[in-house]
Amino acid sequence: RNKRFLPDNFTYSSLIHGCAASGSIDEAFSLRDVMLSAGLTPNIITYNSLIYGLCKSGKLSRAVNLFNKLQSKGISPNGITYNTLIDEYCKEGKTTEAFKLKQKMVEEGIQPTVITYSILIYGLCTQGYMEEAIKLLDQMIENNVDPNYITYCTLIHGYIKSGNMEEISKLYDEMHIRGLLPTNWIGNWKRSDPVVVNNWNRKDGHMKTYSQC
Repeated sequence: RNKRFLPDNFTYSSLIHGCAASGSIDEAFSLRDVMLSAGLTPNIITYNSLIYGLCKSGKLSRAVNLFNKLQSKGISPNGITYNTLIDEYCKEGKTTEAFKLKQKMVEEGIQPTVITYSILIYGLCTQGYMEEAIKLLDQMIENNVDPNYITYCTLIHGYIKSGNMEEISKLYDEMHIRGLLPTNWIGNWKRSDPVVVNNWNRKDGHMKTYSQC
């Protein structure tokens, strides 16, 4: 009953993740330092939390710096590490850097997943690079990575901005062929743009289905 219980890697990693996720990134790094002083070695799970926390706090350069130091620590980044940084690059409009990191990911033997591709497609769509986004969709399918409803919703979102009903209809049809259903995410965004909605109301039956998203 009086035995002293000391925190282990799992305990510290859980606490670090909690701090990082809540935006308390300085506390997260302090816990990492305490962890090291206790003779424990942070693993990729620990560092993924720190990188995520830095990205969430808008400290992308620090996150990249930490990422670059992982190898010297004998720690190999995994898909989560790459996706976290790629996501932040895309959010900041740095798609060139995002694609470079995706290439590095492949060179390290880590295959991009539907999450990776969807993040990159999001980055392209937010900048209006719809042709490139569709090419990336084709590439992921060629690489035997099946797009999911988020992938398609992201593309539809991009085409909504330009009111390109022809491309939206094509994507919608692809979703049904693949057994994917539109989600409320599309409808919520669509309802915030009455000009596009009014134009769509003049179109065919697709509009009614979109309204149910």
